Amino acid sequence: MQRHSLKYFITASSGNPNISEFMGVGMVDGVEAGYCDLRNRTLEIKQDWAKKIVDKDPRQLQYYTHVCFENLPPFFTDTMSTVKQDFNQTGGVHFLQRIDGCEWDETTGKVTGLTRFGYDGEDFIELDLKTLTWIALKPEAVNTKIRWERADLRNAQYFLNVVCPTWLKTVWNTARSSLQRKGRIA
Repeated sequence: MQRHSLKYFITASSGNPNISEFMGVGMVDGVEAGYCDLRNRTLEIKQDWAKKIVDKDPRQLQYYTHVCFENLPPFFTDTMSTVKQDFNQTGGVHFLQRIDGCEWDETTGKVTGLTRFGYDGEDFIELDLKTLTWIALKPEAVNTKIRWERADLRNAQYFLNVVCPTWLKTVWNTARSSLQRKGRIA
């Protein structure tokens, strides 16, 4: 395998008290490394190699704790509220999804970052990292695009083009043997 990925799948929900209002999963090459759930205040590392990484660098665990329980939930709550307004929705069960991450081609060294949002299971808006602009994927996303265009996207660009690939390479070096066995029958 020459291409590797580090992706974060984040979901916010509203309208159903039986579903956590915020949860996230981190995956490396399609293998779940860890997850968080705001309702239960749970942050769980799922792989031995991921535990080695956070044991070696506790700042990683602090970062994920901050992101899962302090940083992203208010952003998702606010975004969910404004997106529901853009769709002219006052009630019901709704989901806002985000995929963030990067892919690294081990052979060429090329790195590709991505940030894409979905709403109620459909593509909604995505970030074009080359132009640092948002692309509305639905007519209802135009207002979100306009609101988000005011934001400074250099931090997102830096995270997706520098931080994420660095983390991915660190994870790959630590988890290589385990990830290469993925899917093989012993």
